[in-house]
Amino acid sequence: MEYNKIHNIKPSQIIKEIREWPFGREKAIESEFWLIQDTKLLEKEMKIAAKNLDFERAIEIRDLIKKMKASKDRDKKRGGCSKPK
Repeated sequence: MEYNKIHNIKPSQIIKEIREWPFGREKAIESEFWLIQDTKLLEKEMKIAAKNLDFERAIEIRDLIKKMKASKDRDKKRGGCSKPK
């Protein structure tokens, strides 16, 4: 308080807009990218989000990519789907 008086600083309230709760958005990301099965395209989208400083979105896309890769690995272990000849 003494420092503030000496330098004529008056404390003020920080006013910010209320941001959306980041948890629970995973379903929104999954529904947005449900059709895309190309992990390279998703990785590109993730890098764009990170470049735009939208780190929550980048993390959600990264988690979706991990989930897709894990699902593909599980399918391979089970024998996967056979392609029609």
